[in-house]
Amino acid sequence: MTNAQLRITVLVILSAISLFWMSANLWETLSWPVSFAQKDPDSLLFARLLEQSILKGELVTEDSYGCFPYEIKLRFPPFYLRLLYHMTLSYYVLFPGSLLDPMIFAGLLPIAFTWFCGVLILFVVGRMSKSNTLFLLCCFFMLPGSAVSYSSGFAKLDYDFLISFLIWLWIVSYLMFTGGASRVWLVVGSLATTLFLGTWSGAPFFYFFATLYAFGAWSSSQKDVDEILTYSASTMIIGGTVNLL
Repeated sequence: MTNAQLRITVLVILSAISLFWMSANLWETLSWPVSFAQKDPDSLLFARLLEQSILKGELVTEDSYGCFPYEIKLRFPPFYLRLLYHMTLSYYVLFPGSLLDPMIFAGLLPIAFTWFCGVLILFVVGRMSKSNTLFLLCCFFMLPGSAVSYSSGFAKLDYDFLISFLIWLWIVSYLMFTGGASRVWLVVGSLATTLFLGTWSGAPFFYFFATLYAFGAWSSSQKDVDEILTYSASTMIIGGTVNLL
């Protein structure tokens, strides 16, 4: 068996195990049709917000949950709520006869995105490194464990999984940009930054550390500092400007 065949075999087996593990809570949910598995308070609030939006046919920006009869302004970033809302509605436009609960479909989206994120990362690692040892070590993060269960549990509708996906997309795009300096990866990195800032209010905290890293590379005259500064500055300026607009 060649190295390429070995890697593909490992990737297929581990991704299948990961997908089955992440969807395990789905079977528990279907065992009790009236229940809806939740992982934390943010997920519960976000699930209510999404459910109310679907029922009313428009995005909800105010709610009385936890403060009835008064209403409070909701502070969840808008992009992720819009994503779940429109994807759920699109599903029923494509399959009008479907009897699947809308919240069950919405709960499946984090599983699909997280699984795709894992496969994407391993694919990129396999393309960039010739070391089978490194590839196999990176494969372990897809195996069942507390980290996978926490970040992609069924019906964890807040945006933890999307935060992880966009951070990895930004980092992987940088690695690909430094290899061939293709402008395409600048566009991908800018898209990741734009969605990241529109998804999580704590995104500037991550880019603060990215800026510190770029400053450290510049002050130590690291050989690829020009590419680091070009990529970081370009993606953050574009992403920030789009969100400001």
